[in-house]
Amino acid sequence: MKNISEYCESNQDFRQILEKFTNYYIAAYNKRRVAARNEIKKFMNCNFNTWYYSDAPTCYLSPARFINSDIYNKFGSDTVVFPVCRPVYKKDKLINITYVFPAFTLDDHPFIRDLNLFIRAILNISPELQLNEGIDPLSNYIYNNFLDIEKYADFTFKERPYVATLGEVCMRLSLLTIFEGNLRVLPDEKKIKAFFALSGRDKLERIIGVLVERFLQCFDEIGLPDKRPDAEDVLALLEESQNVESFMENLFGDIYHSLSEYANSLIDDPRDHDTVIESLESMDEARLREFAEANAVIKVCCACFYTPFGQYLQLIYCLLNSTRRRILWQG
Repeated sequence: MKNISEYCESNQDFRQILEKFTNYYIAAYNKRRVAARNEIKKFMNCNFNTWYYSDAPTCYLSPARFINSDIYNKFGSDTVVFPVCRPVYKKDKLINITYVFPAFTLDDHPFIRDLNLFIRAILNISPELQLNEGIDPLSNYIYNNFLDIEKYADFTFKERPYVATLGEVCMRLSLLTIFEGNLRVLPDEKKIKAFFALSGRDKLERIIGVLVERFLQCFDEIGLPDKRPDAEDVLALLEESQNVESFMENLFGDIYHSLSEYANSLIDDPRDHDTVIESLESMDEARLREFAEANAVIKVCCACFYTPFGQYLQLIYCLLNSTRRRILWQG
């Protein structure tokens, strides 16, 4: 895969496409207040992912489809590439974004490598890791001790949500087990060995299964069980959708449209925030209910798709046969 990464890094067409995002993002980032910038740092690759899969202003193909169709034609391999942001800061300012180009394949996928690194990192920190109480003690631990975990492993994506998802996948696959009596997390050596002995396709299918399961669980957690889709519907939509936005639109329909209209109206509204909030109080009950449902959709979206789940569209693409993927990429 090294030759593919080197090809991407030296390709001027790819560089020009990525430069559009770089210039826009740096300008938008540096206009924010310092407190807001610190929050945005956590989701830079997620923001990049939303842009990368959407249509570029001067190209009928999205950057992802353009780059991956070129890779297919050049190398003829069952491979996709997903650039990863590496921000460069000077004090509080973002001054540049560099990119690396990991290649995603069935048998050599970065997420599989990162799962292995995560297990080793957890064991290096402590063979019997003491956890705090909470709904999700392992994820809480990761968020609170992110730098301790990261120093033991060079993960593909650097954000806390990505590393937290690695931990959650390990738990859902029973590669790690929490002993609730004393809140320790220990590896299950037999299951770890059995999992990593699977074929690349089988490993990715199991990972996709637990990610979809996590996404569906969000509907129950935030009080939308009546809108909970079937896992088969989610998988079908992921295969058909070219970006997170179209997936959400297809899944939530009218609610997502209302959400988009509402969000755009707030962005374009010249009035101050308090005045906008007061105007909502005069809406009729049906309209308020619609906004409440749209807000619930935001929570589902943020819980999964603006964390690494959105990036795992790559996992879905790797499971498509090459003919199907070529049709998707080339429109």
